[in-house]
Amino acid sequence: MGEGFGISIYILLVNLGLLAALGGAMLLVFALFDRVGMRLVKSRKWKRLLGKYLPIVKGIAWVCYGIYLVYLIVMPQPIVGGVIIVALGLASWRYLLDYIAGIVFRMQGNFSIGQRIKSVSVQGSISRLLSTNVEIKGERGETYLVPYSKFAEVIVEKPSAFHNLKVLSFSIHVRNDELDIPAIKSRVMNFPWVIAGAEPKVELKRQNEATSEVQIVVHALHARYFPLIESEIRQTFH
Repeated sequence: MGEGFGISIYILLVNLGLLAALGGAMLLVFALFDRVGMRLVKSRKWKRLLGKYLPIVKGIAWVCYGIYLVYLIVMPQPIVGGVIIVALGLASWRYLLDYIAGIVFRMQGNFSIGQRIKSVSVQGSISRLLSTNVEIKGERGETYLVPYSKFAEVIVEKPSAFHNLKVLSFSIHVRNDELDIPAIKSRVMNFPWVIAGAEPKVELKRQNEATSEVQIVVHALHARYFPLIESEIRQTFH
């Protein structure tokens, strides 16, 4: 029995040595790809896809590695191996929980760089998605590390589709007999370069005997469209 136990331990040590070599090779390959491979990829689309999915592939690879490691430890001596695995699990369960939660969250695509989040204790925007934590840049430049397992307690603020729109405000003069605020507003919404989804504002500012001054506020994707929009509107209501 003692000889059989010794052989089992020898086989275990050999297998663990081979597994350690495999782990080292995986670390080297992943590190080389992060430092060199990503620089060789020129396409922004492929860089974005690799940046999103490569960490998921890494995570799954390490989980499979860990499962096989557990198998090798338990297989020769189930009782001894089981005690070792339980001890390791108790010592690192929090890390494993956050690591697996990170893989799941990346696969779901719930988070991305730049998204704003807030909770009772943390408020800011996501700056990095790490293996077990999310790095948050606070309102005053401070940095927080929030474990993935705690992210059920935060609210993610996704930017509105109109968040980055540019605003143009100017006034036009309209003859009193042509003054019709709803009609002017309807026509303004149909002008080129004006974002119809962001409802324009058309307000009467002042009025004299012959003309009325109307203030117009519209939204566009870029400020370079402002001269074109204003010119078109002025020509229509001159």
